[in-house]
Amino acid sequence: SRIPFRLPIGLEENIQSFRAEDLRAFYKKWYRPDRITLLVVGPVEPKAIESLIQEGFGSMAAPEGESVRPSWGQLTPRGLAVSFLKEPELSAASVSLDVLKSPVPADSWAQRVKSIRQEWVSSILNQRLSVLQKRLDAPFISASFSRRPFLNAIESSSMDLSCKAEHIKDCVQLLEQEIRKVLDYGFTESECEQARLRL
Repeated sequence: SRIPFRLPIGLEENIQSFRAEDLRAFYKKWYRPDRITLLVVGPVEPKAIESLIQEGFGSMAAPEGESVRPSWGQLTPRGLAVSFLKEPELSAASVSLDVLKSPVPADSWAQRVKSIRQEWVSSILNQRLSVLQKRLDAPFISASFSRRPFLNAIESSSMDLSCKAEHIKDCVQLLEQEIRKVLDYGFTESECEQARLRL
């Protein structure tokens, strides 16, 4: 995969050597009408909005040729990997558990339904972490769960906790326990209903 070597900002030597015509060519290739999604939200009249859209965007013409997104390649499964990074100037420690999946599924109705269910799961997990955080004996300062695509190439699920350095082991144990609870017992009807109302 090219992802570890080509972050969105690009390589420094390329950035240093960019010319104005390079930027204009990039803009023309990728910022084009067939790649635009326009969302209109609110109590509006469809006909009036359609007229405004035609006025603002009607003159845009797609350039010739198709803009094919370059392939990022595939992730090579590594199994469990543990990393420890030390930064003496930080006042708090961070504990993260990340699960990466490649590739991101193609957009479809079924995939969008699946995404809503995943948002549901994220909402419930974050609510559980919020309740735990309020306990006097909570080993962490803050916690969150998120699930998101990265560069439209990787699905990333991440649970992140911030804590004092002496509580790192407790946080790792808590992560394991909370994930195991979900896998073994799922969610309660009350949690699902509250998540539905939040979404």
